[in-house]
Amino acid sequence: MTTVAARSTTTGGRRGKKIGGDHGGMAYLLLLPTLILLALVVGFPLVLSAWQSLMQSGQGIDPTTGLIIQGDTFVGLDNYIDAVTGTGAGAGFWNAFWNTTLFTVVGVSIETVLAGYADAAEDQIARCARIDPARLLSPVADFLPQAAGELLDIGAGPGVNAQWLAGRGHRVTAVEPVRALREAGAARCGPAVRWIDDRLPDLASLGDTRFDGILLSAVWQHLDAGDRAVAPPRLAGLLAAGGPLILSLRHGPGAASRPVFPCEAQETLGQAVAARLIVERQVAAPSVQAKNAAAGVTWTWLVLARP
Repeated sequence: MTTVAARSTTTGGRRGKKIGGDHGGMAYLLLLPTLILLALVVGFPLVLSAWQSLMQSGQGIDPTTGLIIQGDTFVGLDNYIDAVTGTGAGAGFWNAFWNTTLFTVVGVSIETVLAGYADAAEDQIARCARIDPARLLSPVADFLPQAAGELLDIGAGPGVNAQWLAGRGHRVTAVEPVRALREAGAARCGPAVRWIDDRLPDLASLGDTRFDGILLSAVWQHLDAGDRAVAPPRLAGLLAAGGPLILSLRHGPGAASRPVFPCEAQETLGQAVAARLIVERQVAAPSVQAKNAAAGVTWTWLVLARP
């Protein structure tokens, strides 16, 4: 009985191994069509692309025979060298590379800026509360309408400037895309200021409304080149005849969480003139925030007007 039991156990073990082996082979067979499909759909195009990158199409002179040759010619790594050096077949490579990089970064940076302000909303509210609007706007305050009018504050933040303008008798519309800042501004200003969730360059919610003056304080540096090209005509369309468009250009570093683009006065003035705005004033000013001033941040104030 013991011998029979031992044989039975041994036989069962061998059968178990055999069955296991059959299962493994079946798994490979089942995966084989997928592997073949991946090789055809992914692997073959990769290999073909790599091979074609070593070729050059077109017409040329065979350096050995002097005969004209057409079609694909094997050039080895020449295409890669041309791409790096920007010569020959790679003349447009770096232009395409930087354009693609710019659009990729820009597509992210606008949202990054807004997210950065949202994350730092509490700090921004506290810092802005310490700013004196009269001092901040002193380089351009004489261009603000003397009589009560309809003013637009774009990128109004927690409403320090909007409250000050409303206190001078103006009817103020404040545009702020960051919810926490907008809610803080609404609480600060009360019903004296109308708040809108919108942002440059479209400002679609404003429609064809005209304002007697427009203020953009510490906003322009967050717009990329594309938005800066679109924004001036839109702002001109929102401005009543003779009304001032007052904006500040930041020079110097920004917070890592709220990236800034370099601002050049001449570029902005050129865009303004193209939008049929006239230049009333250009003046340099230091930062009114001690931390920014210590970091080397300065500002250029521009006053533009619609004739």
